[in-house]
Amino acid sequence: RHTRFKCDWSSDVCSSDLSLPLNTEALRQALATLDTAALDHELSRLAASLSPGELVQDVLLPAMREAGDQWHRAQCGIAHEHLLSATMRSLLGSFVRIHARRDAHVRLVFTTPSGDRHEIGILGAALLAASRGLGVSYLGPDLPAADIVEAVRASHAQVLVLGLTLEQTGKAFARALSAMLDGLSPSVEIWAGGPAASRPADRLQPRALVLGDFSMYLQQLDRVAQVGQRLS
Repeated sequence: RHTRFKCDWSSDVCSSDLSLPLNTEALRQALATLDTAALDHELSRLAASLSPGELVQDVLLPAMREAGDQWHRAQCGIAHEHLLSATMRSLLGSFVRIHARRDAHVRLVFTTPSGDRHEIGILGAALLAASRGLGVSYLGPDLPAADIVEAVRASHAQVLVLGLTLEQTGKAFARALSAMLDGLSPSVEIWAGGPAASRPADRLQPRALVLGDFSMYLQQLDRVAQVGQRLS
């Protein structure tokens, strides 16, 4: 049985629905002092206690949001956010490799468009897909539209998962988005998620599915995972 944790990063603990507190003070102290070894240790400890979904949704993403908010409030430096991102990237990347399957019948490609360099969200999304037995091609962030289209073709992916964390506007972004949508085969599903996914929704829909929250994403993962099971 997995324990569902709810984290409030303004406090010292994460509380679960079983009322078992998970202390995060050591993690916060490690980040405050830029202690790389301690930060890696604490994140690894939390990862050992949680399912992939709980780790991503209830610990890593809230921690990144809190670090970003503190930087905007001048309560910490950009170095703190960069260290947290780097440590999370290493942890998530290793988990994606652990769960990776070469024989998966359904493959998903993960990336963000040009100019969007925030990757923790899509890397976490890639982990959730891999942990469900789906094939994952993680391309990293900040990829031009033409390269995204070519990567989907080359990998024979059935789904493109596009992370949108920056509210990009302007004609250049609109053209790149249109080129990507037009360049992909109609048989390829496009899922768009992230904090800024709702902004270009009128350009994405109906070609792309705009995911409003993590529960919608998990529902889609379960749907395509069932397709893969029928093909196996």
